[in-house]
Amino acid sequence: MSLKLPDPQALREALGMILDDACPLQPAATPIDLAARPGTVRGALLLDDDGEPQGAVLADVAATVYLGGSLIMIPAGAQQDQVAADAPAEAVLDAMAEVVNILRGSINAVPGNPHVSPGPLSSLPELTAAHPWLAEPTARLDLAGPLPCGEGCLVVLAR
Repeated sequence: MSLKLPDPQALREALGMILDDACPLQPAATPIDLAARPGTVRGALLLDDDGEPQGAVLADVAATVYLGGSLIMIPAGAQQDQVAADAPAEAVLDAMAEVVNILRGSINAVPGNPHVSPGPLSSLPELTAAHPWLAEPTARLDLAGPLPCGEGCLVVLAR
């Protein structure tokens, strides 16, 4: 069974709850080249009940720091410093893992989708080395926009 992606608004609403504000990320007009993004792109696989990858949630360093940092109330200045150094704090990475966990609720709510749970956060090179399908997913949803700590993007992929 192939994973179907949720409506972009469903993801934006879930992110808005995390941020306690409107989500600044908007659907991108064209697919985002994650390999060309500044800094480290990180993500988590979305695993079905058998542990098989069905999709992934990926974010560039700005989105990782903004979303994870906002969840644990890291001030904007500290977020900007972490993005500039391409060095999210461990607490921010843990919080970003929770953001992915929250987003999976929108994915699991799509009728007919297998139940998925997020795997651990890893860098994009680590993920693509083990899962080449990430380079050619069957479906993708790209969100991008200006964030207080820099231009950011979040991408949801279906295998």
